[in-house]
Amino acid sequence: MKRIYLLILLGVFVSGCSSTSDKNSSSFFSSSAKLLTNLVSTPVVTKAQADKLPYASIYASFSGGAYGMMVLGYYQEPVRKWYSADRYALAFNGNQIQQIYTPKGVQVEANAVQFYAGEPFKDVSAERNMPVIYKVNFPEQNRYGLLAEGELRIAGEEVRTLWGEPVRLQRLEETLSIKGLNKSWVNIYWRDPKTGFIWESEQYWGGGPRVKFQVLKPWMEVLYP
Repeated sequence: MKRIYLLILLGVFVSGCSSTSDKNSSSFFSSSAKLLTNLVSTPVVTKAQADKLPYASIYASFSGGAYGMMVLGYYQEPVRKWYSADRYALAFNGNQIQQIYTPKGVQVEANAVQFYAGEPFKDVSAERNMPVIYKVNFPEQNRYGLLAEGELRIAGEEVRTLWGEPVRLQRLEETLSIKGLNKSWVNIYWRDPKTGFIWESEQYWGGGPRVKFQVLKPWMEVLYP
């Protein structure tokens, strides 16, 4: 009964999410994530368990901390927002993390700059690296409009552990640097080469926490690798 009531409440809230403030959304879904996490009596480690979850969810880790469940609180392609029980939140635009929220507030904002025809994740190939450029803000540090530039490349295949079992995925590396801060780093994406779906990623934007996540149950119809 508790599970059914909560899911109904989630459905009602999601339908009106676009007209509700991020602050209220964060508070509501942080509480929901805690309740939903408590409903799972054992860690989700198998595809069968993940597939039976009645909501889209990911496991995420901030700055090397323990992995925790995050639930999908908003989805309108290409934007997705995930919320955790301890008031962390991630906003995605496509494959990239666009905003990182911690209990301290917004730590990072990253926006892709369209400066060429095409899309890096669709156009990248073993023979062709793709240029990438972002504008990055660090509100807590009062730094805005910093350019993070680099390239996206395919770095072969790699066996990862998802749902407690080995899964072979294609590894993509996005090498970026902010010259003004003398910082450089590599974001990593692991995708199924058959579907192009990103199942795991490790992202850092030159400030704020380093984020790692794995998709437990996707938000769209896609074949599991």
